[in-house]
Amino acid sequence: MLPILFVMFIDNFGISLGIGMFGPLVLDAGSGFLDSASPGLRAVAIGFLLAAYPLMQFIFAPLIGDIADKFGRRKAFILTLSGLIVGFALSAIAIMMKSYTFLLITRVISGAFSANLAICLAALSDMSPDETSRSRAFGYNSTALGLGWVCAMLLGGYFVTSSPSMAFWITSGLTVISLIAIIVAFKETHVPKDNVRFSLAQGIQDVGEALKISSIRPIYIAYFLWTVGWGNLVSWTPELGLKIFGVSAMATTWALAANGTGWSIGGVWLNPILGRLWNNARYTVVSIVVLIILMSIMSIPYTFLFIGIMMFFASLVASLSMTNILNMISLQAPEDIQGRVMGLAQSGLSLGLVVGPIIGAQIFARAPLMSNIIDTLFVVLSLIFILLGMRRSTPLSLTK
Repeated sequence: MLPILFVMFIDNFGISLGIGMFGPLVLDAGSGFLDSASPGLRAVAIGFLLAAYPLMQFIFAPLIGDIADKFGRRKAFILTLSGLIVGFALSAIAIMMKSYTFLLITRVISGAFSANLAICLAALSDMSPDETSRSRAFGYNSTALGLGWVCAMLLGGYFVTSSPSMAFWITSGLTVISLIAIIVAFKETHVPKDNVRFSLAQGIQDVGEALKISSIRPIYIAYFLWTVGWGNLVSWTPELGLKIFGVSAMATTWALAANGTGWSIGGVWLNPILGRLWNNARYTVVSIVVLIILMSIMSIPYTFLFIGIMMFFASLVASLSMTNILNMISLQAPEDIQGRVMGLAQSGLSLGLVVGPIIGAQIFARAPLMSNIIDTLFVVLSLIFILLGMRRSTPLSLTK
């Protein structure tokens, strides 16, 4: 399991690094990016940088998940990690050149190969045959995500004012280590079919078949809406601190680090405890309701310190809700299509991370303090679709 979790750590490290760095880097008129651009245009430019990576995930994750089902998890890992090594290195070069256009292109390249969440979850599903063990494994996955986030925030916060490109060189190097770990230590968890050839058309058709599972569709929508709400709140926290509260870039870094810390604690500590008390359905509903309450409190902008403290507790609960939404999706799918089903789940996540920054950029440019309120409403909508999905799902119920 350790090689899988390390891959997940690196994957989230790579996407999180942009969230922590691009705001301070592009908003700073003296950084060399987008000379003479207005603050509003800079906010939109940040939105595109944040959206490019997950947009490519949205397009390619289901196809890579299908590759993982047909050819095995190991080969899929080798493909994605090799592409990420190149993509992160190119991002470092783009920052050294101070070219916004080239940086945007490199985020597109990196995002196309960043479908590791789908492969990791499929591999963990292979290793976890029942609801309880799968929830625990997905919780460990959330912890790896959180640790990747914390390290990215701290590393990005340190290098953003000194040598921003170095952060991406380090990320490329860590991805090399991750690739070596997969080649050396990962044992295949899914026996691929014999004499299978890759076909893009067949891959798209296979993904379409997975999408026809009626009990999963409302949960996919819920996951998308949840991601728009929570992801947008997290993504725009640095800009909120810089523009509204006038705090330093390092202060926003610590707030985002608090988010990752809470997320990690939720996955590794709280999730196994609560998983023994409630079944997956009840657990998911309770965690989303609590998250809605905490996000509503965060909409009251007392101080940036208050927002940072509340983000710690909200992220702790958000980790639980994401873990169990993914568990709901996985439990509804046959074992032989876990890759493409979890690929579609990653597409929902990625689409939310695309839509969120675009919506957030428009709201932030006009009424920054309204952003958290609208984010909370998206999570409320996700809860409605979770309840709808539970009505269509026979194995899952509110009773333990």
